[in-house]
Amino acid sequence: MTQNQIFVKIDEYKEILNIVGIVKNKITKAKETIDKINELKKQENEEIETWGSNLESVSKKVGVIEEALSQVNN
Repeated sequence: MTQNQIFVKIDEYKEILNIVGIVKNKITKAKETIDKINELKKQENEEIETWGSNLESVSKKVGVIEEALSQVNN
């Protein structure tokens, strides 16, 4: 099996390395952004869950009050 050789000018080689470095930096920043979005999504879901629990609690209390009032009227 023969290997193909690629010859690149040193200027182009340095430019390619620079571009690869920039791309790696952008990938790192994109991953950090995704991590932040996931954390915000987690916090949002926890908050929505809390709201749901609070709403359920209020709903039960309203039901108890409604039942108590209906017994008073009878």
